[in-house]
Amino acid sequence: RLAEITEMIHTASLFHDDVIDGADTRRGQPAAHREFGNKMAILAGDYLLARASICLARLRNVDVVECMSTVIEHLVRGEVLQIKDNRTGVADMEGYLRKNFYKTASLMANSCKSAALLRGNVSGEVVD
Repeated sequence: RLAEITEMIHTASLFHDDVIDGADTRRGQPAAHREFGNKMAILAGDYLLARASICLARLRNVDVVECMSTVIEHLVRGEVLQIKDNRTGVADMEGYLRKNFYKTASLMANSCKSAALLRGNVSGEVVD
């Protein structure tokens, strides 16, 4: 289930990101917002986030819910950082890495951490 939740969050972020960036394609195909319009693409992304939230709740593990919810917050932070960098035209290496952590690495890292939390009986060192 956790892999499905991770993929729903990832796909939702791509729908939203393509609208914000005005992307024409995604993986060689027309971006969802080019095919169905901005409103439908945003609503599809929102729907996936809602379904991911329901699936997370059904795991009945508060630590995992918190961990994976942090990913959604990080996605928004990363997008805001990218918008700021695009406006100023300047992104230092530290800012670039921070943005990429929020937009990509956080999803992978927190998904792995959540898998460890679901497994249980792991040391805090392994989880963090």
